[in-house]
Amino acid sequence: AWNGPAGQLPVNAHSAGENRDLVVVKVDSSGVYLWHTFHGSSGSTDYGQGIALDQSANIYIVGSSNFTWNGPGDTPPLHGHAGGATYDISALKLNNTGTYQWHTFYGSADYDVSADIALDQSANVYVTGDSPMSWNGPGGENPLHAHTVDNNDIAVLSLTGNGAYRWHTFYGSTSNS
Repeated sequence: AWNGPAGQLPVNAHSAGENRDLVVVKVDSSGVYLWHTFHGSSGSTDYGQGIALDQSANIYIVGSSNFTWNGPGDTPPLHGHAGGATYDISALKLNNTGTYQWHTFYGSADYDVSADIALDQSANVYVTGDSPMSWNGPGGENPLHAHTVDNNDIAVLSLTGNGAYRWHTFYGSTSNS
């Protein structure tokens, strides 16, 4: 954990321990520090892989986490971690002052990792990554395109700007993609 250049505390504190939390730092157009925040669990390794902004300057971060964690005030994720100590794709939304809005996890019981994030004009979220096995949506929704057998497939996940599940799909070949 660390404080800003003039001793500013983070918006959300580091989860403690010797783990790795996801960190976001906001600077202005001149590079001057504005705020920073941490998110993750004291028992996990959480890292960010991509970041995107919507038209209201809300911040969307995609990463990977190898254990579940709650948001500030013990707020549970919108969709839980698949379990175990394997990585799931994680997505987090903050407002433009760094205040937590929501977070969610998606993946299988194996190592699912993120690669990047993008938003469309309606602030729908698109996450890319890879998954070694298939998984279903929160209501048991099947992927739009099936996962190949026993290989790392490209995974694409779509959420609304409020974090609600829209769809997911896999693409790959019979060898690692």
